[in-house]
Amino acid sequence: MGRKQTEKKTKDKEKKSGSRTKARRGDSATQISQLQGARDAGKKQFMLAEKTGTAYAGYIKRGKVFLADLVSSRKADLAAGNGGAPDVPDGNGEMIDFDELAVAFEKPPNRYSALALELFMVEKCMNQDLGIQTGQSTYSAFKKHWEMMNNDTYRGPYAYDETQKRVSGNPALSAQVQDILHTIENKSRAGGDGRNHAEAMTIGSMKKMMEWSEQTCPSDWLEKDIKDLGTLLTVSKHFLMRAFMSSGFTIWTRNSELCGLQRRHYKQDCEGREPYFVPHDLVRLENRKGWTRRTGASHAIVGNEYEIYEQKKTPEIDMHFHLRQWVLFLEKKLLVRPLKADEYIFPAISVNGMTHANKTIDHDVVQKYLSEFAASVNLTADYSTHCFRRGGAQYRFMQCPLGERWSLSTVRWWGGWAEGEHADTLIRYLVDELHAYENTHSDALHPLQREANVSFNGDHILTSPVTAAELREFKTSLDRKIDGLAVEAAKLVLTGLGSIAAGTTASVTPHSGLPNSIVAVSSQPTTYGSPGPSRQAQAIQNMRSGQTATTQGPRRAVPAIRGAVIPNLPRGASAWHEAVKQWEEADITSGYALKDWPIEWYTGEMKNVTATKRTQRKVITAEYERMNRDDEEFIREYPEANQGIKALLAAINKKRMERNELIQRRSKNGTPNERGPS
Repeated sequence: MGRKQTEKKTKDKEKKSGSRTKARRGDSATQISQLQGARDAGKKQFMLAEKTGTAYAGYIKRGKVFLADLVSSRKADLAAGNGGAPDVPDGNGEMIDFDELAVAFEKPPNRYSALALELFMVEKCMNQDLGIQTGQSTYSAFKKHWEMMNNDTYRGPYAYDETQKRVSGNPALSAQVQDILHTIENKSRAGGDGRNHAEAMTIGSMKKMMEWSEQTCPSDWLEKDIKDLGTLLTVSKHFLMRAFMSSGFTIWTRNSELCGLQRRHYKQDCEGREPYFVPHDLVRLENRKGWTRRTGASHAIVGNEYEIYEQKKTPEIDMHFHLRQWVLFLEKKLLVRPLKADEYIFPAISVNGMTHANKTIDHDVVQKYLSEFAASVNLTADYSTHCFRRGGAQYRFMQCPLGERWSLSTVRWWGGWAEGEHADTLIRYLVDELHAYENTHSDALHPLQREANVSFNGDHILTSPVTAAELREFKTSLDRKIDGLAVEAAKLVLTGLGSIAAGTTASVTPHSGLPNSIVAVSSQPTTYGSPGPSRQAQAIQNMRSGQTATTQGPRRAVPAIRGAVIPNLPRGASAWHEAVKQWEEADITSGYALKDWPIEWYTGEMKNVTATKRTQRKVITAEYERMNRDDEEFIREYPEANQGIKALLAAINKKRMERNELIQRRSKNGTPNERGPS
């Protein structure tokens, strides 16, 4: 009985094993197709960084539109009889088949694919005169487009088989495409565009701007009660830019990366590793260019957290101090509440003083502030916001004091450059600049020679004994600094004397009561790129007295209720939908829908701040209700809604006047007809 049961169990196992084996064999085709689908999906999602893939897709789409327009325009000309020669030769002298040319960017590539890409690049970079970046990006996008077709079919050197009418290799690698790419590069260099990377910010320039900003707007404004709107905006600008510049120089961020920093990315008062436990702040970057996000991971990529320590020896780039100061000012003076986790550390600030913490500061605003700061200390370089990334990398690699410079491996990690990335970027950032520094002789007349070509970065000078010539130059430099301070003191004293003279009947001689040495110095021009004393002294005097350049004349009060923020509407056809949403749905920041706002938020002192924007949302929503909340009916009644809010409001108000719901204000000079021709 036991043996029969054993045999039965063995047979049952064999049946089950056989059925499983058959199932696996029967599903093999399905499994292969599923794996291939997973492969294609994985390549599409992870082969390129998300932003790069989106950008490449845009170039491909625009290329197809260009090609379709080109072919349809040619066919239309031929049909109208004004197209000139009925046939157009290709590069080999053969007549072009426009039907085949129309699908040159589709799958698979054909004999005209290389020609089509060449024509598209000519249109962009020759006819439209766009820069080298457009040409290189267009080329890279189509090269990758064809590489991803049919595995490795269209990779490698390009060739076209006339017999089989078949393309092999990548059309982007054809001679004609390579020639036009080199032509675009040469055109760019001929136009003075060969060195197209950003001007690097130096530690010296950072020091000048930071010192000017600190003198103009000291940190003690954190403790002052600011009631004037112009002063609030000016002080905000200085605190913001000191944090932005020091942060960009320290962690080498691009403008978009730093603007996208949220409160949840910034953690204060962290404890360092044992045994010293040095306190520091922690900054996490999740949106670095080229970094691929890991689905489901707690971090964007390993190594995206930066420990920020105090840098007391170089206060001009002390991100630890300046970022803390800005966040404190933002919460204490602008928001009057703690910053929420998903709100931006560098938010948009309206001209009325309202802070939109859910919206990042605009790139153009940062660029405007940077240009203003540079001009205020007479810096002539044309800086972009990318200058901090490049300047910070150069400083840590070759300009820090000896013993504090970073290795190339540290530079690569800190800057977010991937291990597999080409060395071209690092060469542009570091080696090119070092080569230019070591081989330039523009300062050959300088009293002290750098001898930069003798050792790496001229470092042997730093370890050599001090010479008599260096001591003499140091004394001269110190004298210039003292003279500059004397000029500044003289201007401040003269300003005070002028104020006294204005309030008394006695006349005051301009230089009375001043030492002769100060009087003599005050008439000398400021040199060596330092800010002019008159501008700097006036700025300091203005800030100390609560006045700024923006507060001359009637003052505007700081908004009384900081939480009463109405987000700006987007441009275009979706704006009216957002207006209705803002009126009816609670805002994440204020906790109220506009229709439920407390009355003091849009009346009294707040009337000039929020009333107009709130009324606009109310009018649009009321008209939408009048159309029974029917989108199609609303658009039929107001097609102007597709143009934007301004056109829509004009149309609604016109209809309201026709219904006698809105009375137009009458000018004291009468109507245009009553006034007659001017």
